[in-house]
Amino acid sequence: MTDWHHIFGLMLTDLFTGTPYTVELEKDLSIKKQFLDIVIVRKTAGKITKKLPDGLDNLTDHLLITYKSLHESLNAWVIKELMGHYVNYRKQVSDKKLLPEKLFKLYAVTTRLPKKFFSKITPTQTQKGVYTINWGTDQICVIVLSQIAKTKVNAFWCLISSNKQLIDWGMEHYEQRTNEISTVIKQLIDMYKKEGIKVSYTFEDFHREMAKEYLHLLSPDEVLSHYKPSEVLSHYKPSEVLNHYKPEERLLGLKPEELARIKVALEEM
Repeated sequence: MTDWHHIFGLMLTDLFTGTPYTVELEKDLSIKKQFLDIVIVRKTAGKITKKLPDGLDNLTDHLLITYKSLHESLNAWVIKELMGHYVNYRKQVSDKKLLPEKLFKLYAVTTRLPKKFFSKITPTQTQKGVYTINWGTDQICVIVLSQIAKTKVNAFWCLISSNKQLIDWGMEHYEQRTNEISTVIKQLIDMYKKEGIKVSYTFEDFHREMAKEYLHLLSPDEVLSHYKPSEVLSHYKPSEVLNHYKPEERLLGLKPEELARIKVALEEM
């Protein structure tokens, strides 16, 4: 599995954390090693409370995903492989009787628009960057990341779109589900650097946004423990600080000669 595929799988794991689904990477489907990129399986009952990115609606029990990164092409052979994996997978997860077709949904996620492939078939666009294609009697959802709508719900897709503007948007608006995703985001930024894509929204920016989002969970004491008193006080005017203390408290710690100077100054006022 290439770095891009590994990162994509780990990010999907974060996206589906806290839902009835689990994500499996490199699903082994045969004695002779043949790997399906991603399988997302419903493990428990219940509903997903947060809206998922475009294309990931009307979920069923088994979601089979093939993924093509920046330098890979989505073509007819890829779809044929996906269909082969689907047939094999459906047999494996069924008992004596095959599970109903309605329990399976097929996805092709591609970074680039597959112009050559789309010219040979008739895709139906259902949303910006989201298409449906018919393959025999089956339907496959194709998600083109470089075309996806720049909306908050699509922050996940934007992150892996390889489009600089979309990446920055995704970095700023993606809501992480797990602590581990921070490491994955750093790996993703490193991958973009290798590709020569300069992401203006940095890993440090991502951390700051996450800290802001969860800051309310910390008590004032927990927040202040990270700073020296001088660092905190430097953000306030002396009058703002002194107003919190009684007159006698303000004089504590002063030397006799300092108190004497203050007395003289007051008498001269």
